Amino acid sequence: MNLIVNPRTLSGTIAVPGSKSHTIRAVALAMMADGVSRIHAPLVSADTLAAVRAAKALGATVDRGTDAVWTVTGTGGDLHQPSGVIDMANSGTSIKIFAGLAALRPFPVSFDGDESLRSRPMAHLLSALGKLGVKTEASFGRCPFTVEGPMTNGKTLVNGESSQYVTAILLSAPFAEQDTVVEVENLNEKPYVEITLGWMKRVGLRFTASEDLTHFEIPGKQSIRPFDVTIPADFSTATFPLVASAVTGCELQIRNLDFNDLQGDKAVFSLMERMGMKIIRDGNVTTVR
Repeated sequence: MNLIVNPRTLSGTIAVPGSKSHTIRAVALAMMADGVSRIHAPLVSADTLAAVRAAKALGATVDRGTDAVWTVTGTGGDLHQPSGVIDMANSGTSIKIFAGLAALRPFPVSFDGDESLRSRPMAHLLSALGKLGVKTEASFGRCPFTVEGPMTNGKTLVNGESSQYVTAILLSAPFAEQDTVVEVENLNEKPYVEITLGWMKRVGLRFTASEDLTHFEIPGKQSIRPFDVTIPADFSTATFPLVASAVTGCELQIRNLDFNDLQGDKAVFSLMERMGMKIIRDGNVTTVR
């Protein structure tokens, strides 16, 4: 078969969808808040909908409306025991974050996912939770697995080869009954940990952190109020029109990018500038050519 591709120029404006990382963290923290939170411009995807399922299974109410705004009525930390296994589909981020939060409560909560998720290691997370006194049950350190709280010990060690393990512990420790010291080894994906810390600051959770983000001290018995937030655009998605502009030599406008956001993927824009692209940041519109 012969495929003929006719060259075309590109032009116009692209609105980049919201960040998956931010959306999942927003849903998780809204679940823990005492009251009604509103999440504007969430990313609607299989992974973020897995987070919604988990939040609802643990007692939150989530009204998606037209998906422009998600309204989440939180539990105030009083999570409910699900009636069955929580299906996290293919979302590695969601399963770790919600397992950490579920481990706060004194009842078993089971998680599972699709074939791909079942192949991914969960042992580092389960080990870190175990050091906090959480009972865990899993086959070969993978899902399906069960966690049963509460967290009774105040110190743990987390393998940070995936930032998701660190994020799960950081987001759950403030709600434990006691203060928690978190040590991190083999820290990787530092920007994602910084996103998590940014969310903790946003909702008023207190912590101290070493400069290299390998030591945290987190007071327990914290609570958070509901919040109203707009999800930042996803920089990893924005790299596609950026590269398309570079390859074709055209000019494009990309909307909704916030260069003050902590997403590490925004570094691609600086890299492309060093390679000769012209990038104009003007409020809500970024022009690339």
